[in-house]
Amino acid sequence: MSFYLWHTFILQSAKAPRIRTSPHSLPLAIILTFGVPLVGAIFVYVKEGYGQTGLWCWIMCDDDTFPQGCSWRMTLFYYELYAVVVLNVVTYIVVLAKLRDTKGRGRQDYASKVATKLRMYLLAFAVSWLVPCINRLVQSFSDSDFSLPWLDYLMAFTNPLMGFTDAIVYGHYSGAWEMWTRRPDGRTII
Repeated sequence: MSFYLWHTFILQSAKAPRIRTSPHSLPLAIILTFGVPLVGAIFVYVKEGYGQTGLWCWIMCDDDTFPQGCSWRMTLFYYELYAVVVLNVVTYIVVLAKLRDTKGRGRQDYASKVATKLRMYLLAFAVSWLVPCINRLVQSFSDSDFSLPWLDYLMAFTNPLMGFTDAIVYGHYSGAWEMWTRRPDGRTII
């Protein structure tokens, strides 16, 4: 969760310079992005709520061991994730609308490149989290033993794609490509 909260802070600070220049914004961002998930993780650990949950070890939804587990699972991760997604999508839409209104030939080319990268961020996030979110919603609002095997398999396939899609999106700029294709002696590999 810290990764997504941090990403949201970075996005908001890029959109609003007053956040980026405020001397209090970085400590506050660190406390919120790492402290909130840490407090939740410690709480569940103290309550002995971690355990086997289908294919993953996580907050149990076992009525005998941790009766409020499903509620805590949704509260400590998925509701936060949904809020972050909505905030980020709204921010991306606002930024994309401003980029579309950019005037001037050179600025339009730059705005087009930035807009493409922003769309790639959203696509990478959707590829990474759409199936896991659907699967957890199905599991949370069903009987404790209910599972759709095809959805579990699809989730097992898409979860590792998070790193892959992030690498593609964040590595999609000329500096990263040069770094990967240039040898230390200055010659290019490809």
